[in-house]
Amino acid sequence: MKEDSHREKKTVDPEDSGSTKDCRISAADSPAAKGSELAARSDLPALEEIMKILLSPQGCPWDRKQTHETLIKYMREETEEVAQAVIKQDWENLKEELGDCLLQIAFHCEIARLEGHFTMADVIRGINSKMVRRHPHVFGEKTAENPEAVLKLWNEIKKKEKEDKK
Repeated sequence: MKEDSHREKKTVDPEDSGSTKDCRISAADSPAAKGSELAARSDLPALEEIMKILLSPQGCPWDRKQTHETLIKYMREETEEVAQAVIKQDWENLKEELGDCLLQIAFHCEIARLEGHFTMADVIRGINSKMVRRHPHVFGEKTAENPEAVLKLWNEIKKKEKEDKK
């Protein structure tokens, strides 16, 4: 394994989520050959594959050097740009800025996967579970007739979840 940046890196097979193997690839499987196909796709697995390639030994030197800490400023910038697009009701720009936020999430997830912490699937599973748990008035037997009641229920559930983690 190769030491790069502040994490241990594995050679990455974009088709696999975690295996290590020989990083020699054919011209047909090269990142350059896959670029057009990946750019045309509109699914989350394509973005994950792009990030795996960018952080692979054949990928981008700047991207490989990034850490969770170095990416903090970009996440802040992108969320502020989302807020500005919303305030201006600039829907084209909002679409672009939400994509930039999604890139930051994918970037953090790929770094975390390489470090053995978690994957994008873990993040998605976690938020799916949270949204169902915190909406028992929709997915369960509780009732909440107005936004105030929903917020009260949300906060009660959130408080209990935090207490249970202790």
